[in-house]
Amino acid sequence: MKIQSTEAKKGEIEFRRKLAQQQLGGATLIADELDKAAIEQILSERMIKTYDQISALRTKGVCISPYAEIYRVLTPGGSMFFDEEPFRKILHINLYVRDKSYSMKALNRGAFKKAMDYFFAAQLCNEVGHGIVENDQISLKEWKNAFKPFSERNVSLTSARYITTPMYPRKNPLLFSIAYLLGGNISALCRKAGQIPTVFRPIHETLMCPVCREIGVESGVYLEGKVYKCSRCGISYPIHDGILFLFTPEKLHELYPELAKNT
Repeated sequence: MKIQSTEAKKGEIEFRRKLAQQQLGGATLIADELDKAAIEQILSERMIKTYDQISALRTKGVCISPYAEIYRVLTPGGSMFFDEEPFRKILHINLYVRDKSYSMKALNRGAFKKAMDYFFAAQLCNEVGHGIVENDQISLKEWKNAFKPFSERNVSLTSARYITTPMYPRKNPLLFSIAYLLGGNISALCRKAGQIPTVFRPIHETLMCPVCREIGVESGVYLEGKVYKCSRCGISYPIHDGILFLFTPEKLHELYPELAKNT
């Protein structure tokens, strides 16, 4: 799996900033991207789907509070859920570069062109143009390694929209082989052995100073006015628009120089 470099992170910040201005404010800053009406439609559909998924997780006893995220995944009895993440296409060779994902030409492709692009075209999107690393080449072997800490693994593979098969157990070896070769999306609900705690500390009590963490010291941070401060080294971490920026001063200056000047 590729790791986002600092330059890639800076590219993503710039891309998301432009995208927000375009899709919320109506400005045209990035060609071949969805307009405000289209993104609102997509978000509406995703919110409905997410609500249904969360409701289903709740019936299965999965802790869904984002404030308990660190406990939900890491502790005994913890669970992990995700949907529609990519896994690598084996039967694929880049012979040409396809049209940008949200361009009118790409959206209006016929079935034959879509099939040709699936097997022979290199993906082109505005994220890549801004230097963002797209992890769409994660192998099933890498995914299997990620599932090792979990004793219960409900994992499904979806390829070419209509081919769906479980990874554990492999009920249909033929379908699994086809999905393995074609690539596609992977979804999972995994649980660790044991019992998850019934009482959680507030999320702000679990935060640690990243500067102290770099030298192997776990030191908490506390709220003082409009910043969080480390109880050990005294370094301040800014809050902007209700969001805490818990970066080392060097990383904050690299990624958000406008905030670093006011810290």
